[in-house]
Amino acid sequence: MILRLIISCFLVFSLCALKVQWESEEYQAIQLEQAVESEFVEQCLQSGLRVEHRFYIQLCRRRVAWFDTCGPVRKQIQTLTKDQISQRYKINKDLLGDQYDPEVETTSSFESALESIQHVPPIDVTFLDASRARRLTSSRTYISARAITRCDGAYSDALRRVAYVLTLSLIDLDGADTGWIDFELAWDS
Repeated sequence: MILRLIISCFLVFSLCALKVQWESEEYQAIQLEQAVESEFVEQCLQSGLRVEHRFYIQLCRRRVAWFDTCGPVRKQIQTLTKDQISQRYKINKDLLGDQYDPEVETTSSFESALESIQHVPPIDVTFLDASRARRLTSSRTYISARAITRCDGAYSDALRRVAYVLTLSLIDLDGADTGWIDFELAWDS
């Protein structure tokens, strides 16, 4: 029993790994990726609900004797829905605050839909914070990112908030949350 608990905890935390990497050698855009538990997604879609995968990202700079300074938080929202009649999956990807319309794609394969929702299209670093983009080569500049996955509509907002407050944040019905993770920008010389 204890071994099963340890293995399941290891699997849950290993699946929540969030990756941030450069798109190419030119260091102009970054890509985010986070694995999503397929059983959770499949159960949510079979219930007729929508899977929402949110990425939050910001460009920060360490200061010597004070708190770090960060640019605005940018949000990438990716949703996955299943049409129960046609058995097709619809993926909607939207980077909030940019001038582009959301990307919409459909597929009949669950595996390709799951793969698509785990990857964020490349994000231009100047979009994160244009004032700090020129200082990217500094060793004090880093990217802070967070990913939240939830089954939208599984619980009402009131129930989620009450459970969160009454248990002193021990129970969060919101889904999987990686929390803020800092990523150093690796430069190949």
